[in-house]
Amino acid sequence: MKTKLELWDGVFIMFFIVAIIITGAYANYYIPQKGYLFFNWALVINAFLVLLLLLSFKVVRPNEIGAVIFFGRPTRNVGPGPHIVFWPICSLIKQTALVIQQQFPGPTEDIFDGLDSEAVPLGKVRAIHVTHIGVNSSDDPLTRSMTTSILLVCSFCLTDLARFLTIVGSLDEAKRQIRDMMVRTASNELANRNVREAMTKKEDVSNAIRLALKDFVSDWGITIRDAYLEKIIISKTLSQSLKEVPISELNAQVKVIQSEATRKSIELIARGEATKVSMMGTAEAKILKLTGLAKADAEKFMLEARAVGYKRIASELGVKEGEVILAMETMKEALQNAKYSFVSGSGGLADSLNILPAIQQAMDHIKTGPKKY
Repeated sequence: MKTKLELWDGVFIMFFIVAIIITGAYANYYIPQKGYLFFNWALVINAFLVLLLLLSFKVVRPNEIGAVIFFGRPTRNVGPGPHIVFWPICSLIKQTALVIQQQFPGPTEDIFDGLDSEAVPLGKVRAIHVTHIGVNSSDDPLTRSMTTSILLVCSFCLTDLARFLTIVGSLDEAKRQIRDMMVRTASNELANRNVREAMTKKEDVSNAIRLALKDFVSDWGITIRDAYLEKIIISKTLSQSLKEVPISELNAQVKVIQSEATRKSIELIARGEATKVSMMGTAEAKILKLTGLAKADAEKFMLEARAVGYKRIASELGVKEGEVILAMETMKEALQNAKYSFVSGSGGLADSLNILPAIQQAMDHIKTGPKKY
């Protein structure tokens, strides 16, 4: 194909060179007839041919691919180098020949991960949400039914621009169709997996996306270099779902424990043992006693625990992640609402706090390395 293109350009160049030489020679030796005004038609034609050659001369840079358009129809491809595109009946469209990489739905900082019912802020793009199957009663939050958002990446390059323009039309349209295909395939693959399985088998999902996309664009005149699932994002919707169960349990326990504390206080006062009421400390006091931290340091401790990760702490302690989440949410609730109180040994909320010292030690072990505790 390259040889044909070079031959085609050579024919045009030879035509222009011969025509310019002939008209130039004729203009140089033109002698007007007597009785007629002097007007050198050969010179005018020669100038027109030179101008036409300049307008038809095009250059495709080394990092570009071109296609000749004949009356709106793509007819042939042209590679890097000089070319003659016969103006005005032909034109040249150029596109990059480099690899084009696109992230869907867009750059991370421009993604709006709000509810589908919310309006997308100016300059943002809506996140791609996927619903996973799961068992809502599971102790592992990542195996429950929930919604995440995903990032998809595709890289491709144009190999046949004439065909591409005929079938697709533009890069924007190509990106739109590629996005739709990748989202559809990813949604189908992830809908049959819970979040934990999707994370562990992300490569399987990526392979399915890649194969489906290559088949989809097989006649487009482009080559798919890669297509994959970049990331499964724990969106604010998922973060809330991770907290809903522990918080709901906490709220229920707080009501029971407060009622129990009130009842116990009334019984002690009624028996004339009001001094024993002081034995019932607040939840905040219990936390500060267990951890040995001032309130400000305790709040910093909660932030550090979230940064380290509840799952990692639970793994270090050999307990369920839900126990760590419940303890930390209980601590947060108690520090924010110091009026909460409980009776020692009442179970529930009080018992969930007993794991705090172990959490402290686990975090130290994770941050500083192996240490006996």
